[in-house]
Amino acid sequence: MLENFTGEALLTFVVTGLLAIVLVPVAFLLNWNTPRTAIRGVPERWPGLFLVLGCLLLMFFLPSTFAELGSRFGLFRFLDSSAEPKMPLRPTVSTTNTVEWTQITNSLRSTYAAVASMPLVLLVICFLKKRNIVVAARIAPSRSTWNVLVYEIILCWAVYGFLAISLNIGMQYLYLFSGWKPTIHPIAKVGIFDGTGGWIIGLGACVVAPFTEELIFRRWLLPWAMRRRVRNLWLQLITLLFCISAFVVVQRFEVLLFGLFLLLMQAVLFVYPEIVKKVHRLFRSTTFAANWSTSSLFAMLHATVWPSPIALMVLSMGLGFLVVRTGRWWTAVLCHGLFNFTSLMVLYASQGAFGATFKIAVT
Repeated sequence: MLENFTGEALLTFVVTGLLAIVLVPVAFLLNWNTPRTAIRGVPERWPGLFLVLGCLLLMFFLPSTFAELGSRFGLFRFLDSSAEPKMPLRPTVSTTNTVEWTQITNSLRSTYAAVASMPLVLLVICFLKKRNIVVAARIAPSRSTWNVLVYEIILCWAVYGFLAISLNIGMQYLYLFSGWKPTIHPIAKVGIFDGTGGWIIGLGACVVAPFTEELIFRRWLLPWAMRRRVRNLWLQLITLLFCISAFVVVQRFEVLLFGLFLLLMQAVLFVYPEIVKKVHRLFRSTTFAANWSTSSLFAMLHATVWPSPIALMVLSMGLGFLVVRTGRWWTAVLCHGLFNFTSLMVLYASQGAFGATFKIAVT
């Protein structure tokens, strides 16, 4: 298994490096002789707690409703182990374990339902936007040009995305070298571009998931937490609850340690707010603490695939930097989608898309 992981790590750096060779020079060319924009912070106002809770309910209710109705009417029957393996919407699953098969097919069912319900979610959000509810008027006038925004997005992906990938590989290698077993993401055991189902998975990973997650964390929670410091402690306590829930699922004591570390750091930021001025010049103390609390919750929601939350914490902090830097939350959506696209390209290559040389067995 260690040999397979070494090959996968090398393949990850090769794919990420090739994309960086193409994208980073393009970013610098776009930003050539372009004046730097002023640091404005998050421009949109907080839309209101009850509205956000309603939108969250909508975003989670519609996919789950689609999944439940699809199961009742037999629309997901092709995911059963007894079904014909060559059906277009059923990608190959490289496992014979019944529990793993159930976990993977449940993940696929949720992905299909999320993609199917996304148009309806967008229609509702567009309706609320026209009512000037979800996206309020900007506090500061827009001064950034599109080439500057593209530059910021690619630079954030190249720096924080690469740091997250390197940290995740380092942690997994440490686990395997120590004789422990990291959690393998269910998608890693699915033929990612195997028929129509694989393309739906790619759409969910690169479009649906970045949009919904960044809408919640960078559009709603970040500006809300920036308004009052005590809100960051509330978010951190909610993060601790998700940490305990993840511990019950994965039975890893290090999940609790990571959650306690995040809470301790938030307490330090609350008691000594001036310390963050020495960390990053972009942030006031309340802004840095808000980014930390929202990123902690973002990371802990992915804690069932351990140790990826440690790397995702770094990525989420970078996405918060990007939103504060550009003043637009959708830049985080594009950067997040680019990061997920990189991971999908690694899976694509590991399954033999670029020839047998890069093909890696996932165990």
